[in-house]
Amino acid sequence: MTEEACTVNLRAGDALMIVDLQNDFLPGGALAVSDGDKVNTVLDALKHGYETFLLTDAIASVNVRPDDGERAIAQMVNEGAVLLDIERMV
Repeated sequence: MTEEACTVNLRAGDALMIVDLQNDFLPGGALAVSDGDKVNTVLDALKHGYETFLLTDAIASVNVRPDDGERAIAQMVNEGAVLLDIERMV
């Protein structure tokens, strides 16, 4: 696969949905995309100025401590992410 095949050109009104991000797509992975590690979380996307939505019924958290997931969602919302569910997305 060439790097050109991995290029995504977004225009006004376009959306890019990242679902189930796997390490394979990060640098060093089997299907590595150059700079794939630059925007790989909601907080990274917000930091880079992307309008970011968190699809609440398509996520799950690993709670190392009680309520880790709830705290993470609150942080993403505080940084500017918009909560969205699948019904509102369609």
